[in-house]
Amino acid sequence: MPFDNNFQHQKYSCESPLAPYRVVKPENAFDIHSLHSRQIMSNFADRLRDRSIRSVYLVHGTFAGTDVLGVIRELERWVPSMGKILREHQKKFVDMFAGEAGNFSQAYAERFSEMINANGQIELPVRLFHWTGENLHLARANAAVRLLEEMLSDTESEPARYLLWGHSHAGNVFALLTNLLGGDRACLRRFFAVGRSLLKRSASGVLDYPVWKRVRRQVLADPSCLNRIELDIVTFGTPIRYGWETRGYQSLMNVIHHRSMEGVPEYLALFPTTLTDVIQARNGDYIQQLGVAGTNLTPYLPAWRSWMAERRFRSLLEQGIRRRDTLDRLRIGQRVPAEGTTILVEYPNDPNRLSEQLFGHAVYTRSDWLAFHAQQLDVFWSTSSSQADLDE
Repeated sequence: MPFDNNFQHQKYSCESPLAPYRVVKPENAFDIHSLHSRQIMSNFADRLRDRSIRSVYLVHGTFAGTDVLGVIRELERWVPSMGKILREHQKKFVDMFAGEAGNFSQAYAERFSEMINANGQIELPVRLFHWTGENLHLARANAAVRLLEEMLSDTESEPARYLLWGHSHAGNVFALLTNLLGGDRACLRRFFAVGRSLLKRSASGVLDYPVWKRVRRQVLADPSCLNRIELDIVTFGTPIRYGWETRGYQSLMNVIHHRSMEGVPEYLALFPTTLTDVIQARNGDYIQQLGVAGTNLTPYLPAWRSWMAERRFRSLLEQGIRRRDTLDRLRIGQRVPAEGTTILVEYPNDPNRLSEQLFGHAVYTRSDWLAFHAQQLDVFWSTSSSQADLDE
């Protein structure tokens, strides 16, 4: 997207993408316990430290969160003390049920940490960031503000750079975050005006009231505080939704499970014609393909405040996007976002995991692909640095 994106939505097109992309066809995953994987992760750890990364955030996507239907938020209005307990239990249930299938587990985070902190160097933290996981604008906006506050608190004394590693709609949380980091004061005022109109109803429980109040006050009083935060971003299977603000990040790589089909441009995906296509992920990640604008769920039925919040956020974040055109957007099969470098990966089929692959959307979060993804990011950074040197 251009500079001064100001929360513009990405456009949908079947034309050849302007943003760079490449196709990668790995023969198999890397054994996470092998010497080869450990060497890749050791090199990756050196690269992280060369880039002065302070910490890594692993952020799950939709339906892998702490309140995927928004029911806990409503219960919390009546019994506030139950909110935290219920969210913790729901996340534990998701982790137990899903494991590493479309979910960043505690075990994945621990393995990531162990492999980049193996040489006795100062520890580089790997953090799990949880959000509700609702397929709603208000949930992603709330997650972006909460993540922003966490990093603002971490950078009170000095600037810092973070690696954001996000699955599915976590990438769209990151996109909103870049608009907050790179937007001008008028842009910030528009965003927080939507939230403030809801925060006046402090008992609504729709947004995290104290967090929004603190962040709004801080960034509007001193927008320069946002300059302390630098982001390297990797998204995995993120549906094409919100636009990115170019000033809001230092690097952006998108990884998408995709299979080229004869007679179809390699950057597009065919619309599935049978349920078998979807179950077997014949064309790659169908969740990424089908999760475009117009596919949000509606808030929990009795939650009228959430309905109001969702409507207001939609008016800001989906300007010019018509619901009645949803099927046309789905049929485009757009794979490559308008920003960053996209890696279209033809992951090999694993017949033993067909029932676990979540329509092609689960492969990214498995530990046996961690070293491969780290290697792709290392290559991307190296290539970007070389190109920057040539441009100079």
